[in-house]
Amino acid sequence: MADRFSCFFHNFCLHTFTILLSALCIPALFTPAFAGNASPTHLRVTVLPYFSFAPFYIAEAEGYFADENLDVEFVRFQRNADSLTSLLRGDLEVDTIFTAGLLNAIARGENIRVVAARGTLTRNECPVDGFLVRPDRKAEIAAMPAEDLRKLTFGVDRTWQDSYYLHLWLLKHGLSLDDVKTELVPVPPARAEALRQGALDVAFLSEPWITRARESGAGELLLPAADICPGYPFSVVIFGSAMLSRGDDVPVRFLRAYLRAVGRYGEGKTERNIEILSAATKLEPELLRRICWPVIPNDGRIDPQGLADYSAWAAKQGLADRPLSAGEIWDPRFLDEAAGQ
Repeated sequence: MADRFSCFFHNFCLHTFTILLSALCIPALFTPAFAGNASPTHLRVTVLPYFSFAPFYIAEAEGYFADENLDVEFVRFQRNADSLTSLLRGDLEVDTIFTAGLLNAIARGENIRVVAARGTLTRNECPVDGFLVRPDRKAEIAAMPAEDLRKLTFGVDRTWQDSYYLHLWLLKHGLSLDDVKTELVPVPPARAEALRQGALDVAFLSEPWITRARESGAGELLLPAADICPGYPFSVVIFGSAMLSRGDDVPVRFLRAYLRAVGRYGEGKTERNIEILSAATKLEPELLRRICWPVIPNDGRIDPQGLADYSAWAAKQGLADRPLSAGEIWDPRFLDEAAGQ
């Protein structure tokens, strides 16, 4: 009888102790159910070896994706259009390339939405995008009247966001894109060299090419993009139907890991951040310390009206089928849940 009572008392105490530990959420002994009882969810995400992809590289290197029981595969494409095709097929869950083609896909009823920011044009002392000119022509071009701007050759891509910035700049002078000559030099080093040699009068560049052009004497910053279009979300995170139509919390877990990485990125040029980003981008650590870093909002939110305005411009340029409203482009519900709102 005593042995039976002792056994009952032992089991009762053990059960009670376990319940207490669970209630206290002691992390060393209790982990979320998905971490212990489910295989990691495999996700495919578009990345490029560029600096605006920093949160993805940090989340992978620091184990933030793994903490959310996610197995994230980084996928690189030779052409931007290929990532959209893959997203539409369902072969890709998360895309990062915002194009006119993506706007057309949304306009045609595809289940694609922008869900978070990866970079926002912010006025500060260290611009990451802008129009450069040769140092000896900076004062001249800065003071040019509209009739002389017509004679310049601008190095931009007529299908990309840099042409949108140029459009807004020219509007202030009573001009349009059709009033000036543009030339596509797609590779940044070649664009900087064309500027140096005078083949281009004005060239749009981003970091690290702004710093490289300045240090080599090839160019000097004339006008930051943030001065033309402040607050514009130039880099974003995009969910395709494979993520938007899920019935579980995987989209929220992905963005939760992403926001943790954005917070780490926001700590700035720490040795650990530089170590991770140097390995991912193949940029020298010393160069990473010198260049300007994009501003990525800590909460991941954007002003979606900026994308709607870009959509209206793209439609007028014949790049997009029709203008889209902010609500057709932006879906904040997963971000709100990931942030605990």
